[in-house]
Amino acid sequence: MVTYGYLCLDCEQEFEIRMEMADYAKGFPPQCPHCHSEHVVRTFSSFNVLTSQSSRSAPQSCCGPSRGPGCCG
Repeated sequence: MVTYGYLCLDCEQEFEIRMEMADYAKGFPPQCPHCHSEHVVRTFSSFNVLTSQSSRSAPQSCCGPSRGPGCCG
């Protein structure tokens, strides 16, 4: 199951829907749970990735010169 975030353009409420990727690919029309409008847009949010124990010890890549923790800022 994947969580998809949406914003209702009628009542301006944000909400999330959990569904299978296959259902999303079929064009499932989301509906706002607050006002029941289908006038919604998908939003982007962060997500978590589970990795195996061995990949945790692998060196992390950096987006540029190392500047301390996180190395991107």
